[in-house]
Amino acid sequence: MPVLSKGIILNKNNKASFMKELEEKSFSVNWPYWAGILDGDGCLSKKTMQFAIIDKEPVEKLSKLFKSSLRIRLDSKRNRLAYVCQPRYTTQFSGERYMYLLQKIYPFTIEKREAIASVLEHNKQIIPDGFYLHHTREEFFAWLTGYAEAEGHFRFDNKVRAFFVSSTAYTVVDYILHKLRELGIVRHATKSIDVRKALVRFEKQKNYNITRKEAYGFHITGLDLQRLYNAILPYMLMERKINKVKQTLSYFSVHPPKQVKPFKPGATYETIA
Repeated sequence: MPVLSKGIILNKNNKASFMKELEEKSFSVNWPYWAGILDGDGCLSKKTMQFAIIDKEPVEKLSKLFKSSLRIRLDSKRNRLAYVCQPRYTTQFSGERYMYLLQKIYPFTIEKREAIASVLEHNKQIIPDGFYLHHTREEFFAWLTGYAEAEGHFRFDNKVRAFFVSSTAYTVVDYILHKLRELGIVRHATKSIDVRKALVRFEKQKNYNITRKEAYGFHITGLDLQRLYNAILPYMLMERKINKVKQTLSYFSVHPPKQVKPFKPGATYETIA
């Protein structure tokens, strides 16, 4: 893979100074955001973690913080899904960098929480205290922003202004919806009513063309979307998605959002109570 910027190799001569500098910088790092984006797009093993996405901004920022190499992966084709991939920016962590990163994001992670604990235990590292159910409002929205930038779809065109997130982890999607209701962002849906009558739809998605796990997700539109975008915009890093959010909010400033038509599940969707 072509190297865009070369990181440093840690050794006995520079390791102590590097870790000291990293610890000093860590106080200003938004760890919940990185927990969210790595929950969505991080790929971890017992010894390494790779972070690879099509948007350069978060990968470059993380590689600069940890002084790791920034590369671009030029995938030609993923035959199983039968489409041509866009180039992906990637960085990789191992050794002290990897353990430090996992310990910092662990208190805020959800989807990869058990996997991170397993890696830390395997490497005889301390598993930090902290649990995502105890997120403050700021920590939740920072985490959600990272997760949304990794897994979310921000749509803005002449017909539709909407946000959609999908995950094979039912627990994650359920938690997000619960918190959004609790914090007053989503006001038109509760799990005790038929979600087809609401602005938010909670789905079990099936794709009949390829074999994969069932994905759970929801759409947000209208007034709920306006409240959501105002909450996550301050934490966003990806310019491509920031532009979509700003376009939507600008549109809403001229055309105040209204109640949308109730969602009626089609052949590929099944409503979950």
